[in-house]
Amino acid sequence: MSRPRRSGPGAEAPAPCPVHGLAAGLALALGTLLPASPAGAHPLEFGVLTVEAEDTETYDLSLRFSGGEDDPAGAAPALEAPCALSDVVSVPLVNGLHLRGTLRCPGGLPGRRIGVRGLAGTDVTVQLRVRTPDGTRQLHLLDGAQPTAQVEASVAPLDAARRYVALGVEHILLGVDHLLLVLGLLLAVPSWRRLLLVITGFTVGHSVTLAAAALEVATLPGPPVEACIALSLLVLAGSLARPDRTHDSTPVALAVAFGLLHGFGFAGALAEVGLPLGARVPALIAFNVGVELGQLAFVAACLAVGALAARVVSDERRAHARRGVVTALGGVAAYFLFDRLAALGT
Repeated sequence: MSRPRRSGPGAEAPAPCPVHGLAAGLALALGTLLPASPAGAHPLEFGVLTVEAEDTETYDLSLRFSGGEDDPAGAAPALEAPCALSDVVSVPLVNGLHLRGTLRCPGGLPGRRIGVRGLAGTDVTVQLRVRTPDGTRQLHLLDGAQPTAQVEASVAPLDAARRYVALGVEHILLGVDHLLLVLGLLLAVPSWRRLLLVITGFTVGHSVTLAAAALEVATLPGPPVEACIALSLLVLAGSLARPDRTHDSTPVALAVAFGLLHGFGFAGALAEVGLPLGARVPALIAFNVGVELGQLAFVAACLAVGALAARVVSDERRAHARRGVVTALGGVAAYFLFDRLAALGT
């Protein structure tokens, strides 16, 4: 028989949301990983190959590639004949390479394959972004198993939807500041009903601004938005740390406000890829669906681990763990804020 939880002599408190039991393990692990500088033991691995049409047979090509640990600069565009690259300009980087050039494809690029040589043996995923002469934008993901992709004459809405769902899931699961804010919102709610309202509020908020920014109805510059996202996490951590804090409608209002702000952050990531002109709305909806799927997967993991911890961890230890998590959230948020404010001046 389970022991009743009491907030005072003779008084039984409402059953807490299971996420409170999760607090220590997940957030502290993320908080420990995040402050590590990219200049640590291993360079950040990434790649972006951009191809922008000037006319039906001429394209501007740009390749940024960090490479793997053993061969940071061992990459080059992989082109299908008769396409050829000329007027190449190489920009030296500390780790990797950045080159630009003019790609000439007699008969046009659609229908031909393009990619990156040198992906074998690395964990790098390269984003291939193509704008064809009719203005259509395409996104392909390249890796060691599939280093090239065929440029399509047009993008079918269903194909665009699949690609952008995957992109949305990837973005939310790699956006640790977003995940930490979601975790903080979960810690701010006392019940399942409030949890549903908070998650819905955050979803509605970021969906509105993501759509507005992606469709160029309203835009904000990226660096200040990223700094404000860090500030939102710090504000939430401060709210959680208040000893006199009460559970009222404030977390829902905060969730909506933070969602509106974070939507601009999601839009910044989407802008780097672009929306296919022939399927802008399906791609936008698919990206947002991907973000929601990733967010729900994270929430489900929190609740599952929290429910398990509630059975095996005492009330006192959970209270200590919660205070530790809130402190970690505040520390990570402060690190992000100062780092991003410093970047504004560079």
